[in-house]
Amino acid sequence: MKYSFDTLSSDDFELLTRDLLQKHLDIYLDNFKSGRDGGIDLKSSTSKDKSLIVQCKHYLKSTYSNLITELKKEAKKVLVLKPSRYIVVTSQGLTQKNKEEIKKIFEPFIKCTEDIFSAENLNNLLSKYPEIERKHFKLWLSSQNILDKIIHNDVMNRSENAVDNIKKKISLYVQNQSFHLAKDILTEMNYCIIAGAPGIGKTTLADILILDYMANDYEIYKITNINEAFKLYHQEKKQMFYYDDFLGQTSLEIKLNQQEDSDILQFISLTKKSKNTKFVLTTREYILNQAKLIYEKLETSNFDFQKCVIDLDDYTKMDKARILFNHFFFSEMPREVIHQLLKNKNYLRIINHTNYSPRIIEQMTVYYNDEPDNYVENLLSNLNNPLRIWEHPFNNQISNCSRNLLLVMASLPADILLSNLKKALDSFEKVKEEHSNSKDFNKALKELEGNFINISFSDYESDHVIRYNNPSIKDFVENYMTSHMIEFSYLCQSPVFFDQIIQLWNFLNKKDVNKRFVRDGFQSYTESIRRCFTSPDLKIKPAPNPWDEIDNSGEDSISLFDRFFYVLDLSSIIPSTTIIPIINHLEEVLYNAVKVTKQGSKNFLIFLAKIDKYNYQSIKGQHEWIKLFKMVLWNNLDNIHTFNIITDFLSGYPLEFDESEIIELKGLFKEFHKNEFYDYLDEASSYVELEDYLSVFEEINNLLEIETAEDLVVEIENKRHELSVLLHEPEPDYDEYNDWEYFGNRNEDSDIDSLFEGLKDPYE
Repeated sequence: MKYSFDTLSSDDFELLTRDLLQKHLDIYLDNFKSGRDGGIDLKSSTSKDKSLIVQCKHYLKSTYSNLITELKKEAKKVLVLKPSRYIVVTSQGLTQKNKEEIKKIFEPFIKCTEDIFSAENLNNLLSKYPEIERKHFKLWLSSQNILDKIIHNDVMNRSENAVDNIKKKISLYVQNQSFHLAKDILTEMNYCIIAGAPGIGKTTLADILILDYMANDYEIYKITNINEAFKLYHQEKKQMFYYDDFLGQTSLEIKLNQQEDSDILQFISLTKKSKNTKFVLTTREYILNQAKLIYEKLETSNFDFQKCVIDLDDYTKMDKARILFNHFFFSEMPREVIHQLLKNKNYLRIINHTNYSPRIIEQMTVYYNDEPDNYVENLLSNLNNPLRIWEHPFNNQISNCSRNLLLVMASLPADILLSNLKKALDSFEKVKEEHSNSKDFNKALKELEGNFINISFSDYESDHVIRYNNPSIKDFVENYMTSHMIEFSYLCQSPVFFDQIIQLWNFLNKKDVNKRFVRDGFQSYTESIRRCFTSPDLKIKPAPNPWDEIDNSGEDSISLFDRFFYVLDLSSIIPSTTIIPIINHLEEVLYNAVKVTKQGSKNFLIFLAKIDKYNYQSIKGQHEWIKLFKMVLWNNLDNIHTFNIITDFLSGYPLEFDESEIIELKGLFKEFHKNEFYDYLDEASSYVELEDYLSVFEEINNLLEIETAEDLVVEIENKRHELSVLLHEPEPDYDEYNDWEYFGNRNEDSDIDSLFEGLKDPYE
């Protein structure tokens, strides 16, 4: 395994050198405050080699001649220090001739060329001391075999720059106590909710956790709704499920689907009992609090009991300094800007800022467009007003097509296929009486990629996936629309997908939106509902899984039910004269869809409860709907879930069933569990799933007054015992990172200045 050390900053490299030489030489080395004139990076504190000095030279993208120039400067300092032994360590590759030249520069303090450690020597030491390699996770995660393992995992973006993007993420990351807290929670509880303020590092922490578990042979699944997790779950496989922004990216977008709050809690319960499953969720702290007010199950559960909250208190002053340092160290910022950062210790003004934000720092080091003399003041101004950073490039630096594209994305789900984005953009520009051709569209994508948007590839969909590069961009666009409501009115007139209807209503319902636009917008908005009701679902499908069962639940008709429920919910807000004709039309469409597809059964009871809740006068009538539902259920009595639904109907609407139907239902269920139940017991592999199945089975038996056969009772108890033993087997301890230590336990105040010395150009 060979490292180039290009994911390490100068400070990281010094710490790696310290650990390797302490082990190799069997001595203790102190980290020394470097300064420009000290000439010491590491120094021995043992009596055996009390005057040993180590000089570390980690010059990325530099040359051997530059290294020699700098070492000659150091030689003058060494003459004053007069150590008994002097060691030079560099991340550059050196020949034996190079080493002889360096030894000659430092005679008599370098005793032999073995005291000159090059990249090759460091790699040899890492092979000799693998525990040090694993301790320095930024190094280990960037090794080629780990990168290969990560890249070949289906969760990673399929792009030419994937390796570079991963290495960049690793190089910029600063490990702090939130990492250890999240790891501890995942080890103990198997799930963790990472909640915190916008831009504070939630997604970065989740990404590093993903890389960590991926490197330890976990299969990673990024999900967009909890049903995907249930479908992909496999008790015997090491799996991590990652649900990013599970409550939406802004306060306008509390996004849990029908009953998803209950389903999330159920999956957490499943995860907690698993020996192989990890579940990571991210959300903004205030959105989690809002969701708990809206969703009863979240509010009444201990859902946030194991919450891993990233707070600024978790960033020590040195953490903030390292984050700022890393972003500049690995950036292509002009030297004039770095001079301004170092001038009068301006970096301290940023580190000490009340609104310190890793995201703003990233944006200001990646999207540089300032005069060097203005850079620090502009960065501080952006910390004062985080949305301001996008204002200038949005208004002045991108094309009109690019602006339209960003506006349209605000009306779409977080992840959108390129082909669907193009359809939505075309409709928006048609309403605006503007037109962008394919060339303009492709140019806009190139213009926005990497700063405003992220583009990845979905193998399953055979299309590119587009999303905002980070949530603050969506915040900015929504804020922009509050003062440019004409753009929003165009969006209300132009939807082509029902998902846009939902996103636009979330915005319309925002308390500080101009109410005149809300009133005037109802007509165009409700007409868009009618037009988009049967539009394609924008949900991006997960990669196929060999353990998935064929879903017979009818995704299209279920989607129509969810849409109908959504519009029905709006009936309590939008004037009835406007919304009721739309609902009548949608009911007719829904009825015909169920009649044709004979699917969507899990929504039948919810439908009846909804129309009763809102006192909606169904144009078909309750009896006609129940008649249709019974027909669909009777034709699909091939699984226990359908039996459960129809018996729930029997319990809730007994007058809709005659005696002959009840007798027939009882006979069908006896035949079902006679033919299917023993097969299910043989194949069951999860204790939790078995218990869920059995509870439904017993409920149906009780309702239909069927006694369970004695031999079946024995089989059930045997299977319960078998799976209970598996459930409580201890999880193998794969984690070799318990000895990871946070890099930087030295005194913060005294070391920050020393850290930023590493940004000074030694050749100037």
